[in-house]
Amino acid sequence: NDNFELNGNQEIIDKCEKKLLDERKKRIKPFFDDKSQTDLNSFWIYTLLHSSFVLKNKAFRDKSFELLEILQKTLKNKIYHCYDKQEEIDVFLEDYSYFALVLVSFYEVTGDEKYLNKSEEILKETWSIFYDEETKTLQKNSQKTNDLFVKPIDIIDNNIPNGNSIFLLTLNKIFNITENNIYKNKIESLTKSYY
Repeated sequence: NDNFELNGNQEIIDKCEKKLLDERKKRIKPFFDDKSQTDLNSFWIYTLLHSSFVLKNKAFRDKSFELLEILQKTLKNKIYHCYDKQEEIDVFLEDYSYFALVLVSFYEVTGDEKYLNKSEEILKETWSIFYDEETKTLQKNSQKTNDLFVKPIDIIDNNIPNGNSIFLLTLNKIFNITENNIYKNKIESLTKSYY
């Protein structure tokens, strides 16, 4: 009957609900992944910052600044892929690329050169750690610590854009700001490698 009515049966429903919840509490809970990742947190902060302008939401803007400050304090002077308490996992291209992107975006919003300078510093470090001269692209993991028999190079976007795409976007932003030909040369090198 599609027209089922409760009519005084709320007590029965409440008892059934309590019984179901008590049974659920006995089950083993699924794994909860609570690690913190530099690339995803940077992407989230970047998205939150831009959403604040689209939605004209000052609370989003303020929260993005708060979260960036927390991320910068957490990373101190070294970028990690995952950071949780005292355990850190080595870095990937995406961690550097997204962190540099969020920093240059904060420069665009504030004009504060500390963000621009840090973003440029990260881009230079990224190039020296991940650039593969043979393929003329950025490798997913560090050139120095690559223990794989292949060079992991990712140029396909999945659920979030890949590290090469984000690095190229950040290079373009910084080149447009600084007009420094070092960035233009890197842009040309990477762009040619995608053909």
